[in-house]
Amino acid sequence: QWEKKRYHVVVTASANGTIDYTLGDSIPYGDTITFAAVPNEGFRFTSWTDGGRSNPRSVVVTSDTSFTASFSPNVYYVNVVNGDDTLAVLPHHFKDMILRKSLDSLNPTKIGHDFVAWDAEFPLSMPSHDTTITAIYTPKIFTVIAKINGNVGKVTGEGDYPYGTVVSLQAIPNEGFHFVKWGDGDTSSIISFTISSDTIASTLFAKDV
Repeated sequence: QWEKKRYHVVVTASANGTIDYTLGDSIPYGDTITFAAVPNEGFRFTSWTDGGRSNPRSVVVTSDTSFTASFSPNVYYVNVVNGDDTLAVLPHHFKDMILRKSLDSLNPTKIGHDFVAWDAEFPLSMPSHDTTITAIYTPKIFTVIAKINGNVGKVTGEGDYPYGTVVSLQAIPNEGFHFVKWGDGDTSSIISFTISSDTIASTLFAKDV
């Protein structure tokens, strides 16, 4: 009676992964074995030592042999967002450390606003998926001052306002006077505008006849 010769089969993993294989290292000639490479989080299977890329993989045993799985880090992306715009898409590997200065170097800006921070805690360890970091801003504060030609009236609505605020001013004449116009020629006693800078609103009042 003939007995099948047995061969040593060794299946191992390099760093950043493990092997799913339970048949042991002594396999009868002609048997088919199946094994799989299991990458750690943030990594992917690359190849076996003989160049094979099938995973899982099945082989017919005909001699002593060994297989070692190799793994490579996945690339994930940090989408750096500035309002409705994307400032940059930065590639990173799992657990790469992302520093605030690497994002600050992108010089985030927004009209009428001051940059405050990013919506992330730094240093940030890159997760095993794409992620988004958004710039945070606070609106600039602008001042509205009325310039009146003497003690002839007043203007309501002066003050400090955040960028983009709709400001309403009303010119109110003192008794015996009437409002004539604003510095830009507008003759309506009530005006509204969206503030985008410090503003001096000149007014002209005249004595009643």
